[in-house]
Amino acid sequence: MTTLSTFENSNQSNPSSLLLNAQNLVDTDTLTTWIVDQVEEVKGQDITILDVKGKSSITNAMIIVTGTSSRHIASMADQVLQKAKENRIETFSCSGKDASDWMIIDFGDAILHLMQKESRDTYALEKLWS
Repeated sequence: MTTLSTFENSNQSNPSSLLLNAQNLVDTDTLTTWIVDQVEEVKGQDITILDVKGKSSITNAMIIVTGTSSRHIASMADQVLQKAKENRIETFSCSGKDASDWMIIDFGDAILHLMQKESRDTYALEKLWS
């Protein structure tokens, strides 16, 4: 579990607008759902969630998302990072800003992979972790 907190819905009409209560824990499923909501808002494509609990020593879930271009990937990453900051959701690192074909945002219990189709096909993370 990530030491974030329990989500409180700050806007009933928008479930991805969340505030955190810093005393509680958020389970991996809740965190993963929040991340997926964020990338769906910025038109992420072919979203896949991998449960790697017991397979990986660094995380419980991986979310893999395809972007249409390097600009789209950077924009998705910026939006997700901004929303995380607004909602006081801790990110541990963001890498790949210079690569432009694959960016990774580490949320602890979940890792977000934003990839162009060519990179996604080449590295085949779904096959690697399935």
